[in-house]
Amino acid sequence: MVRRATETKGAKEWAKLAVRAAALGVAPALLNDLLYRDDKDWKDLRDSDKDTNYLFKIGNGVWLKLPKGRELSVLGMTGQRISDLVMGKDIDLRDFIATIGNQVMPANPLMSNIATAALSADLFNRKSPGRTWYGGDIESQRLQSYAPGKRYDSTTDVFSKWIGGKLNLSPKKINYILDQYSGEVGDFVLPLLTPQAERNAFVKGFTVDSVSSNRISGDFYDRGDRITYAKNDGDRAMQAVCRIWNKQVTACGDIYAQIR
Repeated sequence: MVRRATETKGAKEWAKLAVRAAALGVAPALLNDLLYRDDKDWKDLRDSDKDTNYLFKIGNGVWLKLPKGRELSVLGMTGQRISDLVMGKDIDLRDFIATIGNQVMPANPLMSNIATAALSADLFNRKSPGRTWYGGDIESQRLQSYAPGKRYDSTTDVFSKWIGGKLNLSPKKINYILDQYSGEVGDFVLPLLTPQAERNAFVKGFTVDSVSSNRISGDFYDRGDRITYAKNDGDRAMQAVCRIWNKQVTACGDIYAQIR
């Protein structure tokens, strides 16, 4: 990308580059959004899924996803955000910048190398939840309340659970390490060894289900954070709202427990 920009000389060449960028990057993204703009399931999808894939609806809440080129995706999402601003829509600038970084920024060899996954999992530290490559916790707060050998869920494969049980180590962390070092083979084999292996791994790789993978839960908890902040800042009205909101959070927790 840098070389293409620095080696482009003259107004004519810049015009050609702009036309190509618009035709290959911006226009397809805008057309994809225009095609489904009024679709409820489209609105529920995460922006990151829309930014990095071309999506086509093939069923009730199920979308075929075709990955975009990384550079083209940056052009497309930029054009889409400009379109959203013109239409008066709110945009999540932090999420937008994070997606661009994931798509085109070079990897940091000190933070992203062959040892990173094994070290960041912190397998032998029972008090650490372990860190994923994108900065999240490997073990949820709920799992950390169990003995290390019992820390697994419906996405953990039977092999990791067996090893974890024998050595009293976290199956969730073992599963993460296996997944990181087994590449494409692990992406297809490990899901087949879990309790929720009802979906074909190949189909799962090229589809997204807006019922189970969407922005709703994230928006819900983000709204909860804003209510809590307002309450702690002394907003008396939000104190009452917070009590009601906490009941909804508890209800969500009960539903997650039923799913598990």
